[in-house]
Amino acid sequence: MFKLLFAVFVLIVAAIAAGTYFQFSTVIPIFIILGFGIRSGPKLLIVAAMIGCGGAAAQDLTKVVNPDAYPAGVQQSLQRARDDCKAAGGGAVTFALDSVRALDLTGDGRDDYIVDFRNAQCQDRAGVYCGSGGCQLDIDVALADGSVRTVFSQWVRSYEVLPGKGARSIRFEMHGGYCGGHGSERCVKTHRVTVKPFGFAMPD
Repeated sequence: MFKLLFAVFVLIVAAIAAGTYFQFSTVIPIFIILGFGIRSGPKLLIVAAMIGCGGAAAQDLTKVVNPDAYPAGVQQSLQRARDDCKAAGGGAVTFALDSVRALDLTGDGRDDYIVDFRNAQCQDRAGVYCGSGGCQLDIDVALADGSVRTVFSQWVRSYEVLPGKGARSIRFEMHGGYCGGHGSERCVKTHRVTVKPFGFAMPD
């Protein structure tokens, strides 16, 4: 009985150290599989290590992007997201590490930016950036004078930058209405990115 209580105590301490209840709950089935009669220290260490690793992964997910690290044009995209959150009655906005992706889209050798709000969080307003049509996506491209222009800003369900040289094409999966169908239907649009703004409209 003492060993069982000690085992439970070790698991609880490890879960608290991990800083998240979710990781502790996920190892409960593992604890059951190992058996209530845990008799050896190595088993306890294995379970505790699994909890610790889960906690470390969760901490990585909490890291956020630093808006000040990007050009003014990208900062404007992020500021529009803050404004949208505020207009919806939300609080603070948190941008995930993957919210901003830098790559050359126009083929001029300069970094352009895809700003994906899929994992951004508007406090108290979960649906500000995502819905049935996907999530807000901005494409900001660098201009010859060093400034950055937003050339695309719409909700998309997913996107893929297609392989190739020079100006890149992006395949977007959109709300079915953009192809004249229903929302649940798949609609794919492809566009080659330049410095010229573009967008997609639903047919009348």
